[in-house]
Amino acid sequence: MKTKLLSTLFITGLLATSSVYAQNDFKLDKTTLSAGYAQVKMAGQNPIHGGVFSIRQEINSQFGILATTTYAQNEYDLNKSVNTFFKDVHARYYSVMAGPTIRLNDFISVYGTAGMSQIQFKSENSELKKLKKNAFSWGAGLIINPAEMISISLGYENSRFKFKDTDNRIVLDGFVANIGYRF
Repeated sequence: MKTKLLSTLFITGLLATSSVYAQNDFKLDKTTLSAGYAQVKMAGQNPIHGGVFSIRQEINSQFGILATTTYAQNEYDLNKSVNTFFKDVHARYYSVMAGPTIRLNDFISVYGTAGMSQIQFKSENSELKKLKKNAFSWGAGLIINPAEMISISLGYENSRFKFKDTDNRIVLDGFVANIGYRF
């Protein structure tokens, strides 16, 4: 319930701030499209690897908006189970987030994002064949522009999935790195 409320407030805030700039003479600044690598770590397990895609729209010389999506997957063939749910499991992680960017100087910007994430577990060897869970996710990072048209970003992303039993909780910590074209 809290995650739905926070997501609704976040999206409403984005729409409210973007409507302030809806003028006839308003001109947006540069746009950046980037793609890269994502590594998501679940406690006690091998990392989940995947990709990240993001788009950044600079509103003016200091502020902008960043939207990012992450996908990662891995197969676990372990003797120990993933938080006592599965053995021999195929895991997939998705996230969609958005948030503000702040340019510190001509070369460096910082960002913060928030949104939703989903983790899926599928297993052929368990009584519970498929499990899907959604959660609030957040991220933060650094964007470096070494040249006018190049963007390199490094970031962190976090999601916490709670299950019916309070002992069963999965925390995912992710590292993302991407390179992009700024135009």
